[in-house]
Amino acid sequence: MENNELNIEEMEEISGGKNEGGYDRRPQEKPGCVIYKIAPGQTLGKIARANGTTVEQIMKANKELKNPNFIRAGAYIYLPV
Repeated sequence: MENNELNIEEMEEISGGKNEGGYDRRPQEKPGCVIYKIAPGQTLGKIARANGTTVEQIMKANKELKNPNFIRAGAYIYLPV
């Protein structure tokens, strides 16, 4: 019987380190953005307000985020500046 499951390293290699809910590893720098690590209990709304931006602008800077209500603590996202 074959094991068709991927481990986290294989998933990161395929996805470039990104996964729904943010990047698993610190991503490369991106012009016009800073890299932000999500802390436990944070929401995109709280992050946006604290950093002078909007949820819509954060979503636009992070194409891998499909649902603004689903982010993961410990993951990285881009914050527009």
